[in-house]
Amino acid sequence: MIAGDWFGKNYEEERYLEKVNSTFEKNRLIGYYNQIKKKSFNSVTLYETLGIKLRKVGLVNEAINIFKIAVEKVGDDSDLFRELGFSYRLLGNEYFHDAEENFNKAIAINEQDPELLGMIGGLYKRKGELQQAKLFYEKANAITTDDIYSIINLAFLQLVFDETEKSKVNYKKIVDLTNEKLKNHDVVYWDFLTRGQALLILGDFDKCMEAYAEAIKLKVPIEDLRSEFEQLQFLKSKSINVSDITAIEKMYFMQFQ
Repeated sequence: MIAGDWFGKNYEEERYLEKVNSTFEKNRLIGYYNQIKKKSFNSVTLYETLGIKLRKVGLVNEAINIFKIAVEKVGDDSDLFRELGFSYRLLGNEYFHDAEENFNKAIAINEQDPELLGMIGGLYKRKGELQQAKLFYEKANAITTDDIYSIINLAFLQLVFDETEKSKVNYKKIVDLTNEKLKNHDVVYWDFLTRGQALLILGDFDKCMEAYAEAIKLKVPIEDLRSEFEQLQFLKSKSINVSDITAIEKMYFMQFQ
């Protein structure tokens, strides 16, 4: 009887995980959220996957609730603290303390996580502590030298700090990496977003617009589209390519205006 109950529960968890993995539909995800939060599953993967999916469609508070349930179940888990910290960061300035608290818990467990280091860099960037942000992107890039996320952010900050040649080397690296991925038919929406930004800085506006158009075709989740918009806003605030960025915003980012 106990074995049967165990099998049934695991089957239900696996079915929910399949369902969550198969969609980015906001209504479906909120439906799964309302069901799963009432359950007492053992699968941390299910909670983590659901939380990330909820966040990507803009349901940040629901994502936080799910990550908290997962943390209560497993205790100290760097990935869960990382995702919880990033979710708080998305809620804006008044939640930056909560974001930093969870990032600190995560880094105390695993200081060699490049994704976490990049997220901490993003938090410092939004707090206006750009030197600290640069330091964390450099740490992330040192661990994974071909990671597009850390390269694009490092290139941006090098540009801000007038390290123009270093910045252009990294933006060129983004173009080369995405060229390779295009050749191998291994490109995703995030690659096109970073490619667009790199081509913008390197002065190829037409190909830049093509890259953003390709990203939009792939139905970029709202979280990642907003992130790219914020990056363009940072560039614009530093008087970098203002007219070109304004044209890009009018074409692809009107919902954030």
